[in-house]
Amino acid sequence: MKLRPATPGDIPAIRDIAQLPQHSVLITDEDDAALLAYIEDPNARLLIVEIGADQSAGFALFCELASRAKAVELRRLALREVGRGQGRVFVQMLTDYAFEHLGAERVWLDTNFDNLRAQKAYTDCGYQLEGKLRAHGFCAPLNCALDQWIYGILRAEWAVQRG
Repeated sequence: MKLRPATPGDIPAIRDIAQLPQHSVLITDEDDAALLAYIEDPNARLLIVEIGADQSAGFALFCELASRAKAVELRRLALREVGRGQGRVFVQMLTDYAFEHLGAERVWLDTNFDNLRAQKAYTDCGYQLEGKLRAHGFCAPLNCALDQWIYGILRAEWAVQRG
């Protein structure tokens, strides 16, 4: 598994992954202009994950890179194929990236209350449930607001976990 910065040429693959049925209620499918804006924004980092020969096996989006508190948001992440045991490795790789390359002191993210697979990957990687936002995240496919759970990990916790 390898991470690299996304380019405008990666936008179709990112959109394809976001539109997969297994991601429809979990991942926001942003349009080409929004994805291009993330690529060009110095306060964001859109990454592609490569697995073996698959040059676009997934993607991740970090935001708030200029946070004075160095609290970086992992806003979006998805793998093309789920259920193959790669989620935890992917989350750990992204967490390491945030602390090692983005200078984060805290990494946080949110997930739908019922996304148990993601919640397990996050807690396995040292993230802690920090709070719940009731009826906070709008889910377009379901046309309703869902509860969002906030997870976070501090640099000191990550360092202890890494040994």
